[in-house]
Amino acid sequence: MAAWKRLILGFALSVAASISHATVVTWNLQNVAFDDGGTASGFFTIDTATGNAADFDVKTTAGTTITSAFEYSPANAQFAEASTSGGTFAVIHTPNQPLPQHAFELLLDKDLLTTTSGTVQIVQGPSSAEIVLLGDGTRLIRSMNDGGSITAVPEPSIFVLLVAMMLGLPLLRLRIAPRARVIGRFLRKM
Repeated sequence: MAAWKRLILGFALSVAASISHATVVTWNLQNVAFDDGGTASGFFTIDTATGNAADFDVKTTAGTTITSAFEYSPANAQFAEASTSGGTFAVIHTPNQPLPQHAFELLLDKDLLTTTSGTVQIVQGPSSAEIVLLGDGTRLIRSMNDGGSITAVPEPSIFVLLVAMMLGLPLLRLRIAPRARVIGRFLRKM
C-alpha cells in the first residue's frame, strides 16, 4: 500500500476513534451574582459520556444573607448533575461534612450532556441558589440574579493528539524503514 494511502487510512481511523471518545467540557461561571450582594466564580468540568464531574472549583463571596465566603472543590464537596425537561440541574454540595453544610445549585436552560459549546444561561430564582444549613437547623438561602451564565471551553486534548500523530507518522516511517531493510535482507538469506 502506498505511503499516502496509509497516511489517509491512519487519519480516518484516528478521526473515527476521536468521535467515539467522550467529550470533556469545562464550564466557566460568568457574571454570577446573588440577591444579597455576594458573587460566585470558578468552573466545573463534565465528562459528557458519564455525566460525572471530572473537576470543579467554585468560590462564593460573602453577602448580607450568607456572611462568609466558601470554596467548593473535590476535597470538600460532591458534584451531582441531573437532566430535566427544562434543562439541567447541577448541584455541588457538602454531604458528610460537619455543620454548617453548603450547597451551590444551578438550574440551566440546556442539557450539559448534549451541549458542548457556547453559553448556557442560569435560570434566575430559587432553583439557582446557594444554601447553608446551620447547626441549629436554620437554612440560609440566597438566590442568583438574572444575567449569570456558564461558558463552555472544550478540552483540546483530542485535537492535540491528532496533530501530534499526523506530525509523528512521517518521522516514525523514517526511523522504521532502515530496520525493515536489514530484517528483509536477513530473511532472504535464510
